[in-house]
Amino acid sequence: LNYAITGATNAQPGSSNQTFTFTINDNDVAPLVSSNLSGSIGTYNANLTQPFRGSFFDARTQVLYTAAELNALGFTAGNITSIGFNVITKASTQPYNGFTIKLKNTLTAALGAGAFETGATPVYTGNYSTIAGINTIPITAFLWDGTSNLLVDMCYDNSTGTADDLIAGATSTANTYYDRQNTNVTAGCSITSNAFVFVTASRPVITFNITTTGNAVSTALSSTKTAYLGPFDDVYFYDASGNIMARIKNLGAFDYGCTQVIIDRAGTASVPFWNNNPANYLATKTFKVVPTNNTTTGNYQISLYYTATERNNWMAASGQSFSSAQVVKVSNGFYVPDVTPANNHASSVTFSPVTTGTFGTNYIARGDFSNTGFSGFGIGVVGVALPINISYFTGTRQAGNHLLYWKVTCNATPKATMVLERSADSRNFSGINTIVADAARCDQPFSYTDAQPLKGMNYYRLKMIDADGKVTYSSIVALLNAVKGFDIISIAPNPVVDGNFKLNVTNAVASKMDISIVDMQSRLVQKQKVTVIAGFSSLTINVNNLAAGTYTIQATVADERSKLIRFVKQ
Repeated sequence: LNYAITGATNAQPGSSNQTFTFTINDNDVAPLVSSNLSGSIGTYNANLTQPFRGSFFDARTQVLYTAAELNALGFTAGNITSIGFNVITKASTQPYNGFTIKLKNTLTAALGAGAFETGATPVYTGNYSTIAGINTIPITAFLWDGTSNLLVDMCYDNSTGTADDLIAGATSTANTYYDRQNTNVTAGCSITSNAFVFVTASRPVITFNITTTGNAVSTALSSTKTAYLGPFDDVYFYDASGNIMARIKNLGAFDYGCTQVIIDRAGTASVPFWNNNPANYLATKTFKVVPTNNTTTGNYQISLYYTATERNNWMAASGQSFSSAQVVKVSNGFYVPDVTPANNHASSVTFSPVTTGTFGTNYIARGDFSNTGFSGFGIGVVGVALPINISYFTGTRQAGNHLLYWKVTCNATPKATMVLERSADSRNFSGINTIVADAARCDQPFSYTDAQPLKGMNYYRLKMIDADGKVTYSSIVALLNAVKGFDIISIAPNPVVDGNFKLNVTNAVASKMDISIVDMQSRLVQKQKVTVIAGFSSLTINVNNLAAGTYTIQATVADERSKLIRFVKQ
């Protein structure tokens, strides 16, 4: 920073410009789940006498560990709960009385000779006796802020001396500053200045245990965040307290500019949407997305974060499972709270099947939208107010062709446009066949043969457009275009809440398939053999006999194995 000195003063300008360090948090960083971590700084190559200088009556030691070193261990902001030393040689024969550990978040970049740094917080005090080997000392939780360097201040006060304990140390550009006395004039923890450093700059190899704080899920009404959402950007939106609200992944080249996400309705219950059937209620918490530039041809994924209470209370009130939910979108200048049984704004409502996820003990609902802009979003199972319902959508593979079958019901629209879309990556879809049907034709089954499927995995979905232009999408059917091979596509619901789930698989040829489930100790807990067609199969798997917990499932055909998928049984 440049500066000037004015007025009557004897101050003199320094020889160089001042500097100021500040941190800008990156909103592209994914939210963190609270976790317990442990790590040591330094590689043992020296035996050190400090802080356990047992041959002296009193001693005080200060050491600095940088934020960069702590971050390199995977640490983020959180509570340090213990500090550990490795005692290589145990020689002392009495406790270190009044042994005290203090910690401090500090901007100090390097310690120096002279006065000890002040202002550290006591986290441990006791008469401590070392043991040979690892010494882990539990401390009062100390909140490391994640960006500051960490000062460790240690001292004790004995009336006599015995012998030194040697602890594991590591040579370092940062040295250990200390003083030790045999006078009993000044208590060790009252020594104010250091007099010594190690001849070869070294520090103790300290093991830190930390519980990272992680990010909570935002719940408060009017919580808001504005961030830039440019072409192909993937942005996480946090409220002013650092709580996660939503994630938006722009799948196109459109520049939305500065985009605001707002919680425009808050609560942990459920509320009516466009009818009074509790099964069609939405979760109370809803979101509004307001970009500087909007478009009707946008393509994006939006992930909404809900607490366990918000999700569980909606499930209890609606009787619906989380995996059956839809990400509901209300547009045309309206938002989700504007929709009621009295004002259903039916022509402004679209929805996407939900892709569920977990965030620690909380939950994520993701919706995929194409050819539309941003507006208001929520979650629920909206029910029959939409004029087109899907009875089924499935597919098989036959002689190198992919055969798709579906049936819909047109409830309140004179015609329906059905676009069969295909994708190679389950994200970017393009239409391969369009059918326009009147209400009478809607009651009959439909089929289509894809005679030129893509090589490898093909993902299909139906895009349905009613007479008012309202768009809905089917679930995805995956078919494998290969001579052999298979894979697991998805599990629904996950977590499993009622003892059964659908295992969606795709297979190049009809065959027998073994389904194996193992627990987190790699023990086989369930196995069954099923017959699958050449194509897409949705298998019902019963896990009522399994205890609540986390499991992995895998399919085997002959000597080939699918990928492992983890699921939670509640």
